[in-house]
Amino acid sequence: MLQRPSDLGFSDEGYDLPPLVVRWHEVQSTIPQAVDRDGQGILLRTGATGLADESRERRATLPARVAKAAAIVTAAPSDHFILWHDLEAERSAIEQALPTARSVFGTQDLDKRDDLIMGFSDGAFELLSKKPILCGSGCNFQRH
Repeated sequence: MLQRPSDLGFSDEGYDLPPLVVRWHEVQSTIPQAVDRDGQGILLRTGATGLADESRERRATLPARVAKAAAIVTAAPSDHFILWHDLEAERSAIEQALPTARSVFGTQDLDKRDDLIMGFSDGAFELLSKKPILCGSGCNFQRH
């Protein structure tokens, strides 16, 4: 399998991407209940052990996560952002917190969805909210 132009004897100049920069943002949240279903006190929040736990955790932390995303976007008004989400409630909260964000979702007309993705890719607007399952692969957003 070919990986780089040099595999065919050509120069790799201009092919290498810049190093990936990962910025971690911690979102503070509270335990919504101090007692578990068996009546035991909860001192520390544990990780989600199943799909139901994960969904409950996402819903409980939704306001704090969306507020953090809005703060990051607001701090860099000229930058372009993709706002990834998995739940429809997250999409609604993003749309309320950031009214200029355009959203791509599953029940949307395919032509409308395509226009939004291409518009963001071409720099027509700065904020695109979408699910990874719809646009997580095959889209090139390197320029914006």
